[in-house]
Amino acid sequence: MEIVTTAELLKSGIDHPGIRKLVTSGDLQRVRRGVYLRGPDQQLVAEEQHRALIRAVLCDRPDAVLSHVSAAVVHGLPVPLRSLGRVHLIRRAKHPGGKRFNHSYLHRVVQEIPTCVIAGLVVTDLATTVLDLIRVLDPADAVAVADRALAKKLQRQVLLDRVAAEAGRRGNAQARQVLRFADPLAESPGESWARWAFHRAGLPAPRLQVEFFDDAGNFVARPDFDWPDLGVSAEFDGEVKYGRLLGPGQDVASVIRAEKDREERFRRASGRWLVRVVNRELADVAALRRTVLDAAGYAGRTAG
Repeated sequence: MEIVTTAELLKSGIDHPGIRKLVTSGDLQRVRRGVYLRGPDQQLVAEEQHRALIRAVLCDRPDAVLSHVSAAVVHGLPVPLRSLGRVHLIRRAKHPGGKRFNHSYLHRVVQEIPTCVIAGLVVTDLATTVLDLIRVLDPADAVAVADRALAKKLQRQVLLDRVAAEAGRRGNAQARQVLRFADPLAESPGESWARWAFHRAGLPAPRLQVEFFDDAGNFVARPDFDWPDLGVSAEFDGEVKYGRLLGPGQDVASVIRAEKDREERFRRASGRWLVRVVNRELADVAALRRTVLDAAGYAGRTAG
């Protein structure tokens, strides 16, 4: 996999909106601000494997309707890797239920099943797929699904109306909470997970994707999260290892120095203290809260 920088991408003719689209599609993976990996990530590999499993299962059930995580993969919604081991199918029946097979799971429902056709595959429509998932997934994963759905221009109120019309469905309470929390500005599942962790930590809702410029009007940075009242911005960096960022002739110390220089330029331009968040920190919301509030303290002392 190839490491590329924002500067290199801009030089090649890809503008900032184009970079964001490549990140959303998975063609670029952000390692940290301004540095990306070009090529398929583990999520995309797992999704391709699931598509192959779909084709295999449909050989025996060519008229089946794909649902849940299988429909999500076809719609381009993010789903947990652990959920991709079986193909999910759905059909209408007199009595609700489900049956597990070696490579598939059949959902039986009594209500009408809205469907659409994508690339020759019959799947539950986008709204149905989203609701089926956010009712049952862990909340953080459900938020990632809802964020992506809103980014695809699915209307929040349409989904809330569907939940209200399907009163009594298990998972409706979570679905309502997730839909009210969802934000189309989230650009990756990791950002969705982090935002949910901030919420659980009792932090105020951050602004998303705010652009900062220096006094000359030059673009400086676009952090994932920003709390203007705290004087803090944050970036979700997944699992960053500085060794992966080494260029020719560089050592870890020089990479760390360069990163600190970039953060200092951001602080001078924005007046914000920058916090970096990685996956392993999201589970301990008390520690996450302390990290953000400690940064707010540093920002306040620096401003003073």
